Amino acid sequence: MSKKKAKKTVKKKKNRHFWRNIATIIPVHYWAWMGRRVLVLLLIGVVVGAVAFGFGFLDRYVHTITHQRELQLDVVLKNPPAWASQQLIKEVCLSTGILSDDFLLDETLSDKWAQNLTQNPWVKRLNLVRKRYDGRLEIDCQIRHPIASIRDGQEIYYVDAEGIVLPSVPLVGAEGHVVRLQGVKVGSLQVGKAVNSSDLLAGIQLLAMLRQVDQQMPMPDRLWGELAVIDVSNFQGRLSQAESHLVLYTDNNTEIRWGAAVGQGRAWYEAPAKTKISNLYQSYKLYGNLGEYEYVDLRNIRKDKADPLRHRG
Repeated sequence: MSKKKAKKTVKKKKNRHFWRNIATIIPVHYWAWMGRRVLVLLLIGVVVGAVAFGFGFLDRYVHTITHQRELQLDVVLKNPPAWASQQLIKEVCLSTGILSDDFLLDETLSDKWAQNLTQNPWVKRLNLVRKRYDGRLEIDCQIRHPIASIRDGQEIYYVDAEGIVLPSVPLVGAEGHVVRLQGVKVGSLQVGKAVNSSDLLAGIQLLAMLRQVDQQMPMPDRLWGELAVIDVSNFQGRLSQAESHLVLYTDNNTEIRWGAAVGQGRAWYEAPAKTKISNLYQSYKLYGNLGEYEYVDLRNIRKDKADPLRHRG
């Protein structure tokens, strides 16, 4: 036997003796326990690897399909007011700035859409913007309710009860009725900004009070729909102190002489606003409309005075 083969034989014998000694020192049941632990660790590694691979594949798949096709995103305005037209609802929904290629899993999109909505002058208060993975975006917000229209040059604008200027869009139903405000001395109106003209604000305040009272009346007694114009050209008696400072006109051109601005009647010895409103609605109930009268003068402070209403003819 050669020397090399002899050395290999000796080395193999030493290795066998080493493992026999280890097996003698370590009990058999310990080897079984270690084998089970190694097997468990191997299984856990396989499961973790498979899950990681699966999530990576799903992320790449969703990202790919979202950017390769246009999503038909369904934007819905929750509980829109009855007076809001489809055009107004559409404009509010579009003001989210939502795009067909927006990645829906982007968690920052809801905040971005909400921020865009708050810039829309029609949105008075934003309650919630909720996105769903099926492509639906739900908007819950309060829409400003126009109360009057006003012409500024060639443009017509709306204003709400707070004096916020709104763009003109179609409105529907009786609740969508607005009164034309004329005789105002204003500069350039800015959409989304509050007006600061005292005569315009006086007209808005009167209209807001009348609409609020009207909404509390039974349907047959409501007269808001008959009001067509409010003229504030004689605000604070700047044209004639003897004439009514604020005058309303119905769609039948009946003149309603309200008098001084709300809260200023006492200085002009006029009836309080509550008495004026009571007389106005009593006259309406008598005939079911205001068109039977040539004019309605609500200013007289004397309660024992005869009916301040004048019948046509």
